[in-house]
Amino acid sequence: MATTSSMFMYSLTIQPPTSVTQAILGQFAGTKEQQIVTASGSRLTIHRPDPTQGKISIILSQDVFGIIRTLAAFRLAGSSKDFIIIGSDSGRITIVEYMPARNRFNRLHLETFGKSGIRRVIPGQYLAVDPKGRACLIASAEKNKLVYVLNRNAQAELTISSPLEAHKPQTLVFALVGLDVGYENPIFAVLEVDYTECDQDPTGQAFEEVEKSLVYYELDLGLNHVVRKWSDPVDRTASMLLQVPGGSDGPSGVLVCGIDNITYRHSNQDAFRVPIPRRRGVTENPERKRCITAGVMHRMRGAFFFLLQSEDGDLFKVTIDMVEDDGGQPTGEVKKLKIKYFDTVPIASTLCILKSGFLFVASETGNHHFYQFEKLGDDDNEAEFDSDSFPADPTEPYTPAYFHPRGSENVNLVESIDSMNPLLDCKVANLTDEDAPQIYSICGSGARSSFRTLKHGLEVKDIVDSELPSVPAAVWTTKITRNDEFDAYIVLSFDNGTLVLSIGETVEEVTDTGFLSSASTLAVQQLGEDALIQVHPKGIRHIRADRRVNEWPVPQHRSIVAATTNERQVAVALSSGEIVYFEMDSDGSLAEYDEKREMSGTVTCLSLGEVPEGRVRSQYLAVGCDDSTVRILSLDPESTLENKSVQALTSAPSALSIMAMPDSTSGGSTLYLHIGLYSGVYLRTVLDEITGELSDTRTRFLGPKPAKLFRVSVKGEPAVLALSSRSWLGYSDPQTKNFMLTPLSYVPLEWGSNFSSEQCTEGMVGIQGQNLRIFSIEKLGSNLLQESIPLTYTPRKFVRHPEYPLFYTVESDNNTLSIATKQQLLNDKTVVNGDGVVLPPEDFGYPRAQGHWASCIHVVDPVTAKATLQQIDLTDNEAATTVAAVSFASQSDETFLVVGTGKDVTVSPRSFSAGFIYIYRFLEDGKELEFIHKTKTEQPPSALLAFQGRLIAGIGNELRIYDLGLKQLLRKCQTQVVPNLVVGLQTQGSRIIVSDVQESIVYVVYKQQENRLIPFVDDVVARWTTCTTMVDYETVAGGDKFGNLWLLRCPQKASEEADEDGSGAHLVHERQYLQGAPNRLALMCHFYPQDIPTSLQKTQLVAGGRDVLVWTGLQGTLGILVPFVSREDVDFFQTLEQHLRGEEAPMAGRDHLIYRSYYVPVKGMIDGDLCERYSLLANDKKQMIAGELDRSVREIERKISSLIGQIAIAKFFDGEAPDPVEEARSAIASSPAPPTGSSHQETLMNGLSHSLRPPNRTRLDAAPRIVPQPEHQAVYRPPFILALVLMPFNLVYRLISCSFGLFGYLFPFLPRLLSGLAGSRAQSRRQRDPSGRQPLNAKDTAARFIREFEEVYGQHELSFFPDGYAQAYDIAKKDLKFLLVVLLSPEHDDTLTFVRGTLLSPEVVNYINDPQNKIILWAGSVQDSEAYQISNALNCSKFPFAAVVAHTPQDSSTSMSTIARISGLTPPATFVARLRSAISQHSTTLERARASRNEQQATRNLREEQNSAYERSLAQDRERARQRREEEEVRSRKEKETKAKAEAAERAIRDMEQWRQWRAQNIPAEPSGSGEGVTRVSIRMTSGERVVRKFSAESGMEDLYAFVECYDILSGGLASSSTSAPPGYQHKYRFRLVSPMPRMVHNFAGDHTIGERIGRNGNLLVEVIDDDDDDT
Repeated sequence: MATTSSMFMYSLTIQPPTSVTQAILGQFAGTKEQQIVTASGSRLTIHRPDPTQGKISIILSQDVFGIIRTLAAFRLAGSSKDFIIIGSDSGRITIVEYMPARNRFNRLHLETFGKSGIRRVIPGQYLAVDPKGRACLIASAEKNKLVYVLNRNAQAELTISSPLEAHKPQTLVFALVGLDVGYENPIFAVLEVDYTECDQDPTGQAFEEVEKSLVYYELDLGLNHVVRKWSDPVDRTASMLLQVPGGSDGPSGVLVCGIDNITYRHSNQDAFRVPIPRRRGVTENPERKRCITAGVMHRMRGAFFFLLQSEDGDLFKVTIDMVEDDGGQPTGEVKKLKIKYFDTVPIASTLCILKSGFLFVASETGNHHFYQFEKLGDDDNEAEFDSDSFPADPTEPYTPAYFHPRGSENVNLVESIDSMNPLLDCKVANLTDEDAPQIYSICGSGARSSFRTLKHGLEVKDIVDSELPSVPAAVWTTKITRNDEFDAYIVLSFDNGTLVLSIGETVEEVTDTGFLSSASTLAVQQLGEDALIQVHPKGIRHIRADRRVNEWPVPQHRSIVAATTNERQVAVALSSGEIVYFEMDSDGSLAEYDEKREMSGTVTCLSLGEVPEGRVRSQYLAVGCDDSTVRILSLDPESTLENKSVQALTSAPSALSIMAMPDSTSGGSTLYLHIGLYSGVYLRTVLDEITGELSDTRTRFLGPKPAKLFRVSVKGEPAVLALSSRSWLGYSDPQTKNFMLTPLSYVPLEWGSNFSSEQCTEGMVGIQGQNLRIFSIEKLGSNLLQESIPLTYTPRKFVRHPEYPLFYTVESDNNTLSIATKQQLLNDKTVVNGDGVVLPPEDFGYPRAQGHWASCIHVVDPVTAKATLQQIDLTDNEAATTVAAVSFASQSDETFLVVGTGKDVTVSPRSFSAGFIYIYRFLEDGKELEFIHKTKTEQPPSALLAFQGRLIAGIGNELRIYDLGLKQLLRKCQTQVVPNLVVGLQTQGSRIIVSDVQESIVYVVYKQQENRLIPFVDDVVARWTTCTTMVDYETVAGGDKFGNLWLLRCPQKASEEADEDGSGAHLVHERQYLQGAPNRLALMCHFYPQDIPTSLQKTQLVAGGRDVLVWTGLQGTLGILVPFVSREDVDFFQTLEQHLRGEEAPMAGRDHLIYRSYYVPVKGMIDGDLCERYSLLANDKKQMIAGELDRSVREIERKISSLIGQIAIAKFFDGEAPDPVEEARSAIASSPAPPTGSSHQETLMNGLSHSLRPPNRTRLDAAPRIVPQPEHQAVYRPPFILALVLMPFNLVYRLISCSFGLFGYLFPFLPRLLSGLAGSRAQSRRQRDPSGRQPLNAKDTAARFIREFEEVYGQHELSFFPDGYAQAYDIAKKDLKFLLVVLLSPEHDDTLTFVRGTLLSPEVVNYINDPQNKIILWAGSVQDSEAYQISNALNCSKFPFAAVVAHTPQDSSTSMSTIARISGLTPPATFVARLRSAISQHSTTLERARASRNEQQATRNLREEQNSAYERSLAQDRERARQRREEEEVRSRKEKETKAKAEAAERAIRDMEQWRQWRAQNIPAEPSGSGEGVTRVSIRMTSGERVVRKFSAESGMEDLYAFVECYDILSGGLASSSTSAPPGYQHKYRFRLVSPMPRMVHNFAGDHTIGERIGRNGNLLVEVIDDDDDDT
């Protein structure tokens, strides 16, 4: 079988199984607090009981992707922590520990011992642990037992040894337990049966004599092997063992529980036996024996006791008395065994007694219960039975013990945990017109069964609801000091004042708080250590601890319009658009920042984040303005109020909140900006803590009202309370840390804030109208709310009323006394007092009686009354099996309730005496049922369904069609279609999908002409079908009793042949294939979800969302299958799934792919439960997988959440990317219309986007869409003058054509020679109607009809559609209007009377023209080709003719059907009545479709606005990026230039210094004499110093300048003799030498010497040359 598929589905579990197969108790967190670990299918869940509040909550739930068969807890000696051993179907033993710091299970050991799967010789069925934690024994149902030694190594790590075998062939194991033997060699007690002799005895005598034995297996720790130590026969009915404490606490040994008795056994003790007490009562069978189904042993200081539960739910307390020595101390020898009635609780799979005094009952069906012990039953008056009165030999007879059951006295129910096990059927419908549909289900068994409504939302506990004197605008709570544990004040803001309430034992008004009560309040905050602030429109009020008040007034003519605060910062927005920022100083005062930031628009909202730990301020301020933008401003001291980033929005922001929340992507916390818009849209975007940039924006529509956001705390974690038309909570999932936005099941609020007091440590306070409400949210683990309505018996099926929000359930219980029989027994005069007490069945169950059935029918109202409205009990030992709502065409389409029953039914082997089909009429809008009649059948009906205005029933292996008669149903057709038993029916058009109990499904077509049901396709695999649904016209999804989900598709060719008219004879005589149908179904998808599917339905979980398949499982599972619309998504998730299989291996050791392919290889399915675990991986693994997928971690998580968001499962959908759902819908909408035959053709993709035909609707014929001659193909009509000119030629042409026609008739060979001419003649004929009317295009034909109609009948008020039928059809389809088609034949005698008397009557005209009726009137004459085609398509048999065509969403999302036909001459009143009847019946459906379409359009417009805003924002970001790049380039260029200049200047200085050193050593030495050739120069330096020096008169002036330049070097003796001139350096003197009197500047330009310019003596001044001095 191929495992590849062209179709892929995403499987996701909405609600995991709620049944508990086993529960264990231990200190798994390593603390003194006990936890409960439960196994539910493949999920391992740890619960934390809260003894102080009497609550129990889920800490962690993890899917191990394997079937958990057994659980056991153990603790190593000297340890304070318990470990968990898991026995699963992996063929491995697994040891895990709970890590409380990471809230994860950590696998310590995984040891392989056998093959995978559940096999009778592979261990895993039974598991027992030595009480001292030294060893464990794991056994199979037959033969094999393995013992593992548990120890620790030198590093104190847990170790496990290789397995030691304790096999015994041909031995069956029934129970297993570890004995308490102290620190002696571990011993395990086993209930065994050796069937060796039974196998060899064909007579069966050995089986009758076979014994069941209690066997002890001892683990010799010294020799390291297992021996069979002791064996002794016990009662053959024994099925359970319970460990008896040993050592100093008790005598050791076991309690052996069998039918009607409990026996104490041990190898060195005598046997002691007590009976299981039976209930006493007139309705109880005194001979019925009970057995023990669950039990628990509890140790106390110096004592212990057992609580054992019988199959009725009765708890019995069992104790053991021991022989005492002379000192009154027990010797360990058993004296007697005692038993007494304790209380009655629901039948449990496991009982757990906590040290804190609580009892956890894991119920087999219905809710699990958490009880608190009131007392231990020692001081009551219940009769106690001991072993002294009963023989120890199980073969000896004894007198039964009896007791009277009573209400609970010893335990008190403190919490009930919702469980939907078993979930038997489910419907998805939106009966309350909310934004998401509800899930309606029937679950439970017996008297604990219920009808449940599941809604998406969080449960809210209402604490206070108090009315206020007037309507407040806002509310806050505040502490007085930072270290206060609870809030001190509730501050209420009104339009004209503020009210302060103190929080204590009572809530009362206070006036001495320092708050300004004469003005409304904008913000309240506890500031610093012990101060408070109040922000009001006219200022800020700072209230110190000593009640000193500092007031900051706003500037004149301004007011505060928005404010935000935290414990150290305050920011306010003024009406002038300015932002004023304050920060707390070290002395506790508020300091205003000097500058104000002026915004471009009016500020609508502000937000400051909390001050991070270890810092003094929040880094950013978010500002929302009415220009639909949000700006992030920096609060860093170096860049206060500078703009960091801007985000454009689709509407003005109404609320902002900066909040750090846990994030699965980073593994820590991430700073988010939550944005609420006035349009009701909520946005969450990531705020970068370093740069202030905004990214990864996700949106959600909350409601039509403006969104308000409030920072709250739930379960110690930050959360955001979002308020619109509904209240929402945004929080991080406790386990996955993914962000969740879930509606609250609460009244709409206008304002909210945190609330904390002694009575409510973590709650919220809110405003609803004039009421102040205080509430809390206690459960974040489940976002599905359940409302329960109790039922009487186990529900089997239920059906919804086609028009009203009502359901009808059929219930039946086997081996249960009916109400009539029970009442008859109670009325017996011989009843003794006490025996006639009627016990509440919801607590004690119904009296049992073999072979009896109790059954009833219920009318359930889950919306208004939320209760059952009517109960109809069935008598004569009948049991209801199935139900359907059927509309019979023979009864004017009236809908009836049809119920199938069976009489004297035996389940196994299946037998019965008769079957019946009951018919009930709906009264009082469906709230009451009236019995009409019943029809007897040979077998009980197992499936009923409405089909083409009649009833189709599955009775045995036959399929029958019934019509409703006066006294009984009338059989119309019958065919044997399946080999065994029909268990399910689905239909669409004339096609019926029949489910067989063990042979999969069969496609059957009904041929109305032959009146035959013909099977034409079946399956190749024998599937034990439990439920089916039609995905599209050719594809069926189903489930079987082995826990598989599959999709099968009919071959295209076979489907088309079955729908062809007149194909009945061909199908009947077509050759069968392997004694089945002629064709075979193809497998498209296959998946193993592990729970048995009980219902399947194709639906939408949100308006405008993607069509999905919702399935339910027997253990309470809710799951969905989502179709993929792109191959890209398939490839992505396949790759992700492949990586997760390797990186996140299943905890129990089961291979994931093999697990999902338990019976058949998985095909066409992606495991969403595995993909969801990506967010739980360690960051390094996330990064590794992201690298392999070439994406970021956030992109992968966004991809996963966006897929789920499209079906709205409490997660975000991505509002930025293109929506694949809309693209798929657009593609479907643009595809050609389906064929207009009796069947509705669909492909899988558009089938997944359209609704199937409901079974309780009358089938409507598809309305034709007649496409007339296109505009460009219209016949050309020449102008009138040209026609006159061409008339002679036309006449000649016709004469010649007629002549050739005559010759062609006389001479047949001529047409072959003149085929061209004949062809043109035929074409000429085709261009004219038979009536001789000129063919026109559609619009002109309509105009001609309107003109001719007015010419004949005069002026009128009817508004005929001025275009063709196709255009009218499309508009009616697009605008969801009714298309009234009127076809007239001018040659008919009744036409004139019909038009004048009916069509133009005021009554008809007014009704048609009434805009509320939304009618489009199109009329035509059958002399025109378009109207003639329409008359044929509408099956018009008589004129005048009228038909109403409308959209029928119950058929598909695009179908148009004919909902009414009116033929012949009809009076006006009758005509209007029939129109009104047809339109009123379909108006509600169209209104829903309009509302859904408007909502989809609103969603589409919202998405387009978001995309447009995103594009604008992106363009702005790009422009800002371009400007930043240009500014960066300019800044970089300037920096380079500055740097170059600095380097040049530095280089110039360095070269100048080098030049001065070089020049100083080259200056000629001073002459010694003073004669000729020597010039004496006196130089006044710039410092004022005068220097006198002699120079050679022959020296150049440049030497004199050089001397001045280098004077400091020469005078300081710093000249160097080894310095060279700097290369390429041209020195420029920045001074000049000037003679003062007369003033003369001495330049050194030219070849002048010193003597020539100065003479023999000279006085010179040194003048510095300025840069702007042109003189040199």
